[in-house]
Amino acid sequence: MNQVTLQRLMQCPLCDYRQAGQPLSPPRCPEHPSRVMVAKRWLINAPKDYLLGAKLGDKYHLIHPLGQGQFGRVYHALQDGAAGVQRSVAVKILREDRREMYALFLDEVKVISQLQSPYIAQYLDSDYDTEHGIIYLVMELIEGRSLAELMDDDGELDPERALNLVAQLLIALEEAHAARVVHRDLKPANIMVSDDGRVEQLKVLDFGVSRPNADQPREQTQGLLPGTPAYMAPELFQGYTGEVTPQMDLFAVGVILHQLITGNFPYQVEDDAENLISYYKLYSQRPKAPRISTLDRRLGQVIQRALSLDPKRRFQSARELLIALAPWSTIASRHIGDQLIELPPEPKRPRRFTLLVAAALLGGVIGLGAHALQLFLPHLTGEELTQQSPEPPTVSAQQP
Repeated sequence: MNQVTLQRLMQCPLCDYRQAGQPLSPPRCPEHPSRVMVAKRWLINAPKDYLLGAKLGDKYHLIHPLGQGQFGRVYHALQDGAAGVQRSVAVKILREDRREMYALFLDEVKVISQLQSPYIAQYLDSDYDTEHGIIYLVMELIEGRSLAELMDDDGELDPERALNLVAQLLIALEEAHAARVVHRDLKPANIMVSDDGRVEQLKVLDFGVSRPNADQPREQTQGLLPGTPAYMAPELFQGYTGEVTPQMDLFAVGVILHQLITGNFPYQVEDDAENLISYYKLYSQRPKAPRISTLDRRLGQVIQRALSLDPKRRFQSARELLIALAPWSTIASRHIGDQLIELPPEPKRPRRFTLLVAAALLGGVIGLGAHALQLFLPHLTGEELTQQSPEPPTVSAQQP
């Protein structure tokens, strides 16, 4: 059934007035015409949200929540257009309890507005709503599943599928890093995947803690460590000085790729994954990433290099990692074009035939040596033979 024709029980967020309606064409409450009605399910067993049904900037109607991040909440909104036409967008607002993050929220607006990659959620608008006293950011609405939901639904992915998704992520990072922007909170929950039936397209979301890599992060003075522990680079746990580098994002890419292919994190932590102390302990022991035995050995080596605990041994740029993945990813190969670098052939185990040939050659050498010895022995004198081979002592057959 077409989504536009769905009829659901709608309710005014400010009172108990209810009627049937369409979520993407919501009716208005007779008592509160300034608010659109929302699907009743968003008002049941949920904390009171005074923004549901509200209109921001005189053109964005918030019809239901999409999620909540570290600093803000995101809503599905309807934008008023010409001739009464409305389109769906995503609106992110700063959480009321995180007003101290106002400067970081403004930074996200600046960052996302300069990025144009098709693999990054596109910036549309931003403003300050005087009626509600909030700043908001408007982005394109991505229809699909988060990468975390995709893994929950589909389990381990086929390596080719996983590599093509990661290649899109790296293309997005290539542009972001070129603009001197480091995301710093890459994880499956911050990545959306849409599928039109022909191809899966990835979109990176939530640049809320992203920083220019030459800037001094504000969280140093606010007692915060950015990111999600399971995807954070080891250097963040070992005397973090505040330096922001692209290698931090590339480590997170390595974790995501490993997780997509194997279904597991490369570094296991017995404690809660959100427990920072467990990661301090883990990385201080400098463990080795497990070998991915189901893959081409060369691809396993690429993933292990991306997961190196030493940032200097990791790939130094998103493009460098794209080049390394190109032999297995059509998207990476197409993107880098003539920069494709052939990997050295994988070492092969000697076959049985090769071993037989080697044994025959060794036997021939031994045979030649014995033949040479036989030719040499007749030239020895009797005295020399006696010296070379003394007679064994005689043993008496008599009993004592």
